[in-house]
Amino acid sequence: MSERYLPTNAQLKLNEVDSHTGFAIDNIQVTPFPVPHDAREPTQFTFTDGQHKLGVLTDAGSSTPYIEQMLTGCDALVLECNHDLTMLEKGPYSYALKMRVGGRLGHLDNQSAAVLLGKLDNSKLKHIIAAHLSAKNNTQAFAKQALSATLNCELDWIGIAEQQSGFDWRSF
Repeated sequence: MSERYLPTNAQLKLNEVDSHTGFAIDNIQVTPFPVPHDAREPTQFTFTDGQHKLGVLTDAGSSTPYIEQMLTGCDALVLECNHDLTMLEKGPYSYALKMRVGGRLGHLDNQSAAVLLGKLDNSKLKHIIAAHLSAKNNTQAFAKQALSATLNCELDWIGIAEQQSGFDWRSF
């Protein structure tokens, strides 16, 4: 890595992550998995301590059977709900950007996230956070409605990751 990104005198331990090879950080097993997105080697993760499993999926334009396999059985899930299809279609983005965001290698819309969620074993799910919501092409209410309809739960049970502040700590 060039000094532009990491000065040669930096006192950091650098580990490369392979999107197909798990690794451990202390007692947490981290399992990376590749996702369809218009970036170089896009990867998302699951984390487990052997008792609980957290899945994270953002920056994925579409779901795959492998993504479903990786995210099934989570106790907690952070799931991209980037845009509402109608808002994206009628919104301020250029046609090219709309095609990129809404394409197979773009970002999950609310309904696609809900369909993916419905394909998972959610029997252990205690927390779900809708994440990566577009400020111009989505609302918290639309994301919550899509996910709560799939889970048959109250709207308030769906958490939202704010763009500036993230989300509060959750415990099991």
